[in-house]
Amino acid sequence: GNLTRSQFAAVLYRMEGTPAVTGTDVFTDTLEGMWYSDAVLWASQQSLISGYGNGLFGTDDAVSREQMAAILWRYADSPVADTASNYQDKDSIASYAVSAVDWVSANQIITPKADDMFVPKEAATRAEIAFALMQYSHQQAAPEQTPDPQPSENTDAVLIAYFSATGNTEAIAMHLKDILNADVYEIVPEQPY
Repeated sequence: GNLTRSQFAAVLYRMEGTPAVTGTDVFTDTLEGMWYSDAVLWASQQSLISGYGNGLFGTDDAVSREQMAAILWRYADSPVADTASNYQDKDSIASYAVSAVDWVSANQIITPKADDMFVPKEAATRAEIAFALMQYSHQQAAPEQTPDPQPSENTDAVLIAYFSATGNTEAIAMHLKDILNADVYEIVPEQPY
């Protein structure tokens, strides 16, 4: 299925930990006290989703692929793309989304459709948005590139880490410990089963 604009605002709002918001939005098609109200207000205050003009937000409208790109780009503080995208349908990308599409493409956050087509006006599926958010999150969480440490002298050391709720895995871990001359570490849940 597709994700609506209000649902996308709610996803990003929740990713931010549902910060407190004050005030009211300027949209004529949003309602007070709805499940999306705080998210839409937050998204508009953060300049992530500005609406269509004429006071319309489009709460139940599907997010298009170019809107998805623009919203994620704004969420990432509008970074500059290293390279411009070269889609066959690049002339059909709205001017507000060109830099965003370049950025999501260069960073492989949103993948093209078949035959190097971005298909900007097509509604983004829930799966496409989930994939884009996962790609974006992975890039944000990627550690700085550091050189690999030098291996230790003892490269034959083996550690068996195990979790056993019933004791079966523990028995196997102890058996492997003897065979491999390994160290054993039991993973214990914070709250017992």
